[in-house]
Amino acid sequence: MKFLDCEKQDGIYIVTMKDGQNRIRSEVMAEHHQIMDQIAKDRDNTAVILTSSDEKFWCNGIDVDWLMQQPSEYFPEFTNLCDELILRWSLFDAPTIACITGHCYGGGAVVAACMDFRIMREDRGFYCFPEVDVHIPFTEVMHDVIELLPNKAIVHEMILTGRRVGGQEASSKDLVHACYNQEELFSKAMELATHLKSKDRATYSKIKTGLKKHLLKWR
Repeated sequence: MKFLDCEKQDGIYIVTMKDGQNRIRSEVMAEHHQIMDQIAKDRDNTAVILTSSDEKFWCNGIDVDWLMQQPSEYFPEFTNLCDELILRWSLFDAPTIACITGHCYGGGAVVAACMDFRIMREDRGFYCFPEVDVHIPFTEVMHDVIELLPNKAIVHEMILTGRRVGGQEASSKDLVHACYNQEELFSKAMELATHLKSKDRATYSKIKTGLKKHLLKWR
């Protein structure tokens, strides 16, 4: 694949975004779906880590430059594609972990919110919803996905001000479950994934769907 790699290691699927800033556009989203199709066909207990090969960026959001080159009539379709992607990741029938290696902005921050667990590099990168500053409002689906983040007060502030939050603050305010230095970040993701893959996948998925039942109306 051009934008993503997927490998299975010790029963864990490692999905690596490998396109630099990993901006979101239609062909990138198509590869996400191809990988989810692949994992969905494997009925073994597993866990999924979504990470990046770039030390500075995890996902820098929608590729606005690319989008502005598309016909205006394509915009509603693109919005629907974004909603479909985040809904599918949010409700995906396996444990999911965002291993956030760097900047996680806009649509990338929404994708991270989809994941069951988020761990972040402590010394580099920001978690940020800049939509208020770039004049791109959230869709209703995106708002519902962002609601998955546990600290409503900090999320309220971030989406209305565009304030960016580093790894240590993100961890202290429960945007992410933990933060680590660069050297141990991926090993900690694997440690968590190893624990989660021991869970019965069907049971885990039913519990997760219950926790995220407010998203089912968009299916």
